[in-house]
Amino acid sequence: MESYMKTIKISIIATGLAFSMSIANSLSKSCIEEFAKLPATKADFNIEAFLKELPAEVVKVKAQLKLPFGKPADSKKTDIGITVGCLKQFPESTGAIAPMLKDLSIEMAKNQVGSKLGVVGNAKPGNQNSSEKKVAVNKDIIFLRNGQEIRDAAVAEIGIDEVKYRIGTRTVAYVVKKSDISIILYADGTKDSFCNSISYNSTTHFCHTDGKIYSCKNKPYNPATQSCYNDNQILNKCSGNDYNPDTHFCHTDGKIYSCGDKPYNPATQLCHSFINYQILRKCEEVYNPATHFCHTDGQLYSCGNKPYNPATHSCSDNTIIGDKFSCEGKPYNPGMHFCHTDGQLYSCGDKPYNPATHTCEWSNIFIRK
Repeated sequence: MESYMKTIKISIIATGLAFSMSIANSLSKSCIEEFAKLPATKADFNIEAFLKELPAEVVKVKAQLKLPFGKPADSKKTDIGITVGCLKQFPESTGAIAPMLKDLSIEMAKNQVGSKLGVVGNAKPGNQNSSEKKVAVNKDIIFLRNGQEIRDAAVAEIGIDEVKYRIGTRTVAYVVKKSDISIILYADGTKDSFCNSISYNSTTHFCHTDGKIYSCKNKPYNPATQSCYNDNQILNKCSGNDYNPDTHFCHTDGKIYSCGDKPYNPATQLCHSFINYQILRKCEEVYNPATHFCHTDGQLYSCGNKPYNPATHSCSDNTIIGDKFSCEGKPYNPGMHFCHTDGQLYSCGDKPYNPATHTCEWSNIFIRK
């Protein structure tokens, strides 16, 4: 088994060297290495999809470099993860790019497989082209996971496990583990975010201390304090516990409340389990909604052992007088009172009368002359 693995390693290195020679006339060595190591710096990298996007990205960069102003810096990373300095080394014609794609695909696949077998790439520290030397005057910032920052840096190379950088214009190269880095903020305003050495988008994902990346419908969330409900809604946990907002309610006391698989707020509501788990407005006393009504004033109202709302109904002789008998918004018993156009109620000896046509004397009603 050991000899078999050695044979595979040698084959990968030999094939990689052969194809590197065929594209060496078009691309600098550092750019070839940048392409080769890209699969190891991005999660779920797809070589086939990348190579399909490459020609269009080259054309886009070439067009931007022809602009009189606003030209992108060589160190700026494009949407496909390759720097402008490397893409501008390609020929402008998409037809001329096509023969290079096969060599690039093998070079990238070789490095991807080789890294899993323990074979490192051909990169040699200190081999920089003019574009890389230009980066040295920029001021990148490397944010470490322990809270420290490396300022006035110039990132020279992002490898599989390490990032090489220089400080200011110094020629000595420093190395930091990718697993120790949270963010690299480049001088041109772009950035790279890392989670346990894996590159990710911090605007859509969250890197947890467990080394895993979390996202809820392309929004970052912290699994320690939040949960992703139905894969599209971020909720704060209730005292560290997950809950279903469709069936439960998280109260300020840190407890979760449910009434017959329905959420309710114990501060303002009651759960009557003896009435098919019915949720009711909370009143000063526990009550039966079949016999009493809890008003907003906190009082219970019942008429003939039936609930009624005093704002819209009245109770007379254990009979509920409804909304249709209302005088200026006040309920009344038409058997005892008369609602006049002046908005007043008139009664004579517990009998209604119209003051426009009748008079009341000694509890007797008389017709007006």
